Amino acid sequence: MTPRMKKFLTSSLRGALAWPRLTILVAGAVLGAPLLFYGLLPFGHDVPQHLQWYKAFRQSFWSGDLYPRWMASANAGLGSPIFFVYGPLPFWIAALLRPVVPHPLAHRYVLPEFTVAAWMALVASGWACYLWLRTVVSERPALIAAVLYMAIPYHLWTDLYVRGDIPECWALVWMPLVLYFVNRVAAGRPRAGLGLALCYALLITSHLFTVLLFSLLPLAYALLAAPRGRRGRVFAKTAAGMALGVGVAAIYLFTALHQEANIPASHLTSLPLYHYARNFLAVGGPMVADWSGFRVRMAWLTLDTVIVAVCFAAIGWQSSERRQLVFWAAVCGICLGLMLPVSDVIWRQAPLLQKIQFPWRFNTVLCLGVAAIMAIGLAELEKRPRTIGVALPLAAAVFLVVWGAAYLNIWSQYEKQKSHIADRDSVGLAEDRLRYVWLRWTPQALYTPAGLQHLGGEPLASFGNAADIVRVTRFRDRDIILQTQSARGGRLILRQFYYPGWTAEDSSGRRLEISPSQPEGLLQVQVPAGDELIHVMLATDWVERLSRLISAASLLAILAAFVVGAWRRRRQNAITKPAEAGA
Repeated sequence: MTPRMKKFLTSSLRGALAWPRLTILVAGAVLGAPLLFYGLLPFGHDVPQHLQWYKAFRQSFWSGDLYPRWMASANAGLGSPIFFVYGPLPFWIAALLRPVVPHPLAHRYVLPEFTVAAWMALVASGWACYLWLRTVVSERPALIAAVLYMAIPYHLWTDLYVRGDIPECWALVWMPLVLYFVNRVAAGRPRAGLGLALCYALLITSHLFTVLLFSLLPLAYALLAAPRGRRGRVFAKTAAGMALGVGVAAIYLFTALHQEANIPASHLTSLPLYHYARNFLAVGGPMVADWSGFRVRMAWLTLDTVIVAVCFAAIGWQSSERRQLVFWAAVCGICLGLMLPVSDVIWRQAPLLQKIQFPWRFNTVLCLGVAAIMAIGLAELEKRPRTIGVALPLAAAVFLVVWGAAYLNIWSQYEKQKSHIADRDSVGLAEDRLRYVWLRWTPQALYTPAGLQHLGGEPLASFGNAADIVRVTRFRDRDIILQTQSARGGRLILRQFYYPGWTAEDSSGRRLEISPSQPEGLLQVQVPAGDELIHVMLATDWVERLSRLISAASLLAILAAFVVGAWRRRRQNAITKPAEAGA
C-alpha cells in the first residue's frame, strides 16, 4: 500500500468515525440500492400479500380509520380481518410516509412509501445496533459491526429481498434498542426502563413471531450486564419494563390473542409448507445436491455467518468483555441448534414454538449474537493487532466475501425478475396465504384471483328477489347502512366476507339474523318486510375496548414518569447550583 493510499484510507476512516450515523446512512444507501431503484423483489415470498394488505390499510387509514382492523377494500372489495392479528406498526409507518415520499418514485413502482419504509428499516437497524454496541465497545468497532449487522445475509439477502418480510426487518431495528436500554438499566440510568418499555412495545406491534423468539434474551442479558449485588434489582426492572411494554402494545396484542380462535395459526401450520418439520435448515446431502433451493442457500449462508462469528470470537477471546463473548457465543449456538433437524425432539415438545412455522427464523436472534461477537473481536483487534496476527482476521475476511456475493446475487435476481415487475404492481388480487386461515365459510375454489374478481364485481348489496329494493347510504370499514324496501322481507346479501362479530339491526334497534351466504360465504342478513333502515356493523368487543384503555393508561404512566423525572431533575439542579455558588 502506497503512503498516499494509506493516508487516504486513514482520513476516510476518521471521517466515518466523526459522522457515524452518516456512515450508516451511506452504507444503507449502498445495501438498499436495488430496493430503491427497482422496488421490492417481484418474487419475494411475502411481497404480494404485504403490498395487498398495505394498499387496503392505507386506504382505510387515510379515510379516517386510524387503526384499520377490518379492511373493506381488501380482496377485491370483499374485506379482510387480517389486522386483528397482524402487527400494524410497519404499515402505520408506511402510511404516514405517503404525504412526504416523492411521487416520481411511483413511476418506478406502486406504493413507493412502503418501499421507502422498508429501506428506512434497514438504515434504522444500523443506527440501533450502533447505539447498543457503543455501550459495549468503543466507537470504531461498534460502527463497523453495525454496518456488518446490516449486511448479514439473513438480514439483507433473506429478509429484505428474497422474502420481503418487512415486519421482521423492523423487528431487527427494535431488538438492539431493547438491549441498549437493558444496558442503561444495568448502569442505573433513570427512566431507562421507560425506553425499554417503548421499544419492546414497538417490537410487539411489528412482528409477534420475533417476540416469541427474543423475549427471554433481555432477561438473561440483564443478569449478564448487571453489576454484582444488583442483579436481582436489574432483572426486576427489566421485567417491569417489558411488562409495561406489553401494556403499551395491548391495543394490538390482547385483541390478537383474543381473535386467535377466529384466525388460528394451527390452520396454517397444518399445511405442509408451513409445518416446522419441513423448514429446518437443509443440511447434509441437500447442501450439495441442490444449490438453487431456498433452504439450501439459507443453510450455506447461515453456516458462513456462524463461521464468521467463530473467527471473531477467537480474535476477541482475551478481551475484557469475555463474559459477553461467551454469552453471545452460547446464544448463537442455541439458535443454530434449534434450526437443525437434530432439535426436532425439542420442537415436538413445544407447541408454542411450533407456531413460528420456520425454525430458520432463529436467524433473527443469531444476527444479534453475531453483531456483538464481531464488535468485541474488532475491539480486541484494534487494541492488540500484533499479538493476534493475520491468520484469524484473514479467515474472517474470506468468509465475509460470501456476504458480498449474496449482495451481488440480489442484483442478479432483479435482472432475472425484471419482466415480472408489472405483475408485482398489480396488487389488488395478489395471492394471500392467510385467506386459508380465516376464510372458512367460502369454498377454496373462490380464493383465486378469478374467483375474487367475480365476487368483487357483484353489487354492494342485493336481494334474492329482484322486486325488492336496497340502497346503500354508507359503506365503510365495519360500518354499513342500507335502506330497504321489501314486500315480504327476505335474504339480503352484502359484498363483504362473513366473519364472527358482524351484527345487524333494523331501524327499531331489533337484532336481525346474520350468517354466511351459501356457497360464497358473504354477509347474509334476514331483512323484515316494509321500509327499513338497516345498520350492519362489526362492533368493537369488550377485549378491544379494554385493550385500548390499558394502552392509554400505560402511555400515560410513561408520560407521567418522564414529567416527574424532569421536574425532579430541575428541582435538584435548583438546589445544587446555589450550594456550588456559595462554596
